[in-house]
Amino acid sequence: VPLAAIPLLIGLAWMSRAPLAKKVNEGMQESSQRTAHLFETMNGLDTVKALGAEAWSRRKWEGLTQAIAHNSLETREITSRVNYLNTAILALTGVVVVAVGALMMSFQAMSMGQLIAVGMLTGRALAPVNQIANLLVRWQQTKLSFEALNKIMAAPTDDSGTSLQAPPITGALEFRDVNFAYPNMPPVIERLNLKIRAGERVGIIGKLGSGKSTVLKLVLNQYEPTSGSVLVDDLVLTQL
Repeated sequence: VPLAAIPLLIGLAWMSRAPLAKKVNEGMQESSQRTAHLFETMNGLDTVKALGAEAWSRRKWEGLTQAIAHNSLETREITSRVNYLNTAILALTGVVVVAVGALMMSFQAMSMGQLIAVGMLTGRALAPVNQIANLLVRWQQTKLSFEALNKIMAAPTDDSGTSLQAPPITGALEFRDVNFAYPNMPPVIERLNLKIRAGERVGIIGKLGSGKSTVLKLVLNQYEPTSGSVLVDDLVLTQL
C-alpha cells in the first residue's frame, strides 16, 4: 500500500510543476519590473517632479505591487492544493494500512506490534514525499534566479570599443578648459586649466561648495566634464 501511494504523490507533484513554474516565473518578472521602476524613478526624480508624474509613478508602483501579491497568492494556492491532496493521500494510506493489518490480524498473519511498526514506517517513508510541492517551488525559484544571473554575467560589457589601452601611468594630470555643471544647475567649474606633473603633491583648498569634491570625482572619472578634457599622461581620461 505505501509503495502504491509514493507514485501518486510524485505524480501529483509533477503535474503541479508546470503551473508552479509559470507562476514563479511571472512573479520574478513582476518583481524585477518593480525594482527597475523604483531605480528609474529615484534616478529621474527631478524629471518626474518636473512633469508632474508623481501620481502616474505611484499608480504604476501600486499596480506592480498588487500584481506581485496576487501572483504570490496564486502560487500559495497551487502549493496548498497539492499539500492538501498529499495529506489526504497520506491519511487514506494510513487507513488502508490499518484496515489491511486488522484483516491480517484476524487471520493471525500479523501481530499488533507488527501492525504498529508498519504504521510508523509508512508515515516516515511517505513524510519526505509530502514536501515535494514546496521543494518544487524553491527549485523553480533557484533555477530562475540562476538563469537570470547567468544572463547578467554573459551580457557584453559597456565598452564602447573606442577605449584606449593605457600604458603604465606616471601620474601627470591636466585639466584643459574644463567646465562642469550638474543637471539644471549653474556651473560648478568654469574654464579650469591646471597641470600637475608626475610626482607632485598638490593640495586644493576652498570654501564649502567651491567644487573641491567635484574636481576629485572628475579625476576619478566618476563625472564627465560638460566641456573640456581631463588628461592623464596626455591621454583623455574618458577614453581610458
